[in-house]
Amino acid sequence: MADDNWFSMFYNLTKAYTGDSADLTIFGKVVVKDPTVGLLAVAKKAGGF
Repeated sequence: MADDNWFSMFYNLTKAYTGDSADLTIFGKVVVKDPTVGLLAVAKKAGGF
C-alpha cells in the first residue's frame, strides 16, 4: 500500500487502476486529472493507425 508521502500514483499497487479517483494518491490526481498538465487534459488519440 502506498500513501501520500511518496510519488506513487496509486494507493493499492497490487490492483489495476479502474479510473476511480479514490484509487489515486495526491500526486496521482495531479498527474492524471490536473486541468492544465494532467494526462486527461493533454492526451490525444493517436492518428495514422
